[in-house]
Amino acid sequence: MKKIKKLLLLFIMSSSFYAHCFIDDQLFQALVDNNVSQLEDGLLEGSSPNARDSSGHTLLHWAALSRNIPALTLLLEHGADINASGQEIALSIFEFKDDCPSEYKEQLLRRVIPFYPSTFSSYGIVLNNRKNFMVVLHDQDTIPSFAQSPGNSNNKLTYEQLSTSPCFKESHPQIQVFSKLTPLHWAILSQDIEVVAFLIAHGARPDALCRLSNNTNANMITWAQHLSTPEMASFIKKTSSPAKPVR
Repeated sequence: MKKIKKLLLLFIMSSSFYAHCFIDDQLFQALVDNNVSQLEDGLLEGSSPNARDSSGHTLLHWAALSRNIPALTLLLEHGADINASGQEIALSIFEFKDDCPSEYKEQLLRRVIPFYPSTFSSYGIVLNNRKNFMVVLHDQDTIPSFAQSPGNSNNKLTYEQLSTSPCFKESHPQIQVFSKLTPLHWAILSQDIEVVAFLIAHGARPDALCRLSNNTNANMITWAQHLSTPEMASFIKKTSSPAKPVR
């Protein structure tokens, strides 16, 4: 009888876990679909505004990366943690050749859904035309499996194909693992100053540090200088500077 009770308890716990993951995935899917109404319905039904994906990053992280201010506003209204820090995530940085046509870069993004968070595996793709590189965010131990954009189901693009593109300077990307990234870090990566300003105005900390895989810390200005635009780095520097005393 005790063994049956233990098995029953284990079944209930596992069922609860998978039900919770399913509900969270519905919230993440609402973000992917840019369906703010569906996102709101889930939150009103009691889903957590701090739901996390497979790498420990929240809905707010993904809303910031996708430059979705309406979703950011809704999540904050429901109590999302604006300074939530994620677990480890890998950034694969693909540097373009100088003569790579802009049409080719845009074609890469048209073939896949640019960001796809879930509780099982996640990825996001960000193109930086100013600095001529592309970043793929993905789980540290998982090769991204890209979701195909509508109309491209027969035009598969794998991570391996991406790595061997003739438009990249190197055959393999630079891979760096980070942890303790906040939604503000991801907003900076999106290169959208409006989103960054929105988060800071609502309490995001521009002095937050992230951690590299060698256990060193990097500040927000360094993050912006390497992975965003000069304008973004300048903006973060201004917001991070202590206020001068009024005379």
